[in-house]
Amino acid sequence: MNSARPFTVSYLGAPGGANLEHVRSEAQAALGGILKPESMLELFSNVARRDDIAAAHNIARNLREDTGVLYVFGIGGSSLGGQALAQFAPPESGPRIVFLDNPDPQGFARALATSDLRSTRFLAISKSGGTAETLAQVLTASDAIKRAGEGKNLKRH
Repeated sequence: MNSARPFTVSYLGAPGGANLEHVRSEAQAALGGILKPESMLELFSNVARRDDIAAAHNIARNLREDTGVLYVFGIGGSSLGGQALAQFAPPESGPRIVFLDNPDPQGFARALATSDLRSTRFLAISKSGGTAETLAQVLTASDAIKRAGEGKNLKRH
């Protein structure tokens, strides 16, 4: 019988944040000691990270500028995380956000064909950076932007 105990995270929301070593210790205990220190889940080492917030803020600001619709590419958890965060955006707070999380080429082609590509922006989310479906979406969108005469502004999209 597994002697692992339930993992509770109620203290993570405590003022001042959780002590990272305490979180790691609790995870190790909850998982019955099966994790070796060098294989700790990345999630536990990213909790205290703050160096990427300013860069993310700048990217978000640029994506909103002169944008009518933002298409978000991603499959599975890469898309679900973004969808969860998008639910916190106040209504009418920026461009319309559409998650294209299905590799259906007809639906994707229809979305591109009905968009003003001058004001459409694209955001690809992939944990590995090599997800075939997401890469195919990026390449297809890039080609559509070029065919629409926006190739010189590809970086902006």
